[in-house]
Amino acid sequence: MSARRRLRFSVLLPVLGILLAGCLPEGVMPAEPTPVILNVIYPTPTPTARQYFQTAEALFSQGQYELAATFYTFAIQGDPYYIRAYSRLAQTYQNLDDVDSAIAYYSIAIQLAPYLADNYFQRGLVYKTIGLTAQATADFERFLELAAEDTVMREIAENHLRELRQGEP
Repeated sequence: MSARRRLRFSVLLPVLGILLAGCLPEGVMPAEPTPVILNVIYPTPTPTARQYFQTAEALFSQGQYELAATFYTFAIQGDPYYIRAYSRLAQTYQNLDDVDSAIAYYSIAIQLAPYLADNYFQRGLVYKTIGLTAQATADFERFLELAAEDTVMREIAENHLRELRQGEP
C-alpha cells in the first residue's frame, strides 16, 4: 500500500471514531482512536480468450483432453468469434470419441468462417468415421474447392473421396 493511502486511512479513521462517538450511549467514551492500516484488495485481471486458448493448447499437447476442452470453452466464452478455438474444441472432442460434439463445433467453425478449408476436411473425417458417406463426401469436395493447390492435404482428401465413392471404410 502506498504511503499516500496509509496517510489517508490514518487521518480518516480517527475522524470516523469522533463521528461514531455521538452514536454511543451517554457516558460511554470511545477508546482513544488508533490508526488502522487497511490492506486494499486489488482485483486480479480476468484471463483473456487468448490466454485461455494458450492454456488449452498446452493441455491438449499433453493429452489432457477433458481439461483442454474446458479451457477452449472459456476461450470461446471470452470471444464467441474465436474460430480456432471452435476448431480445436472440435478436435478435442474428436480425440475423446465424442463425435456429436466434434461435428457440432466443426459446424460452428464453418458457419463463422466458411472460407477455411481445414474445418471441412476435419468434419469430413468425423462423418467418414461414423459412416455418413454423403456428408463426408460433401465436406471433402468443399475442402478441395477451398484448399490451396499442391498440398499433401489435397491428396489425402482425394484418397478419402476415392474410398467413399468405392464404398470402402
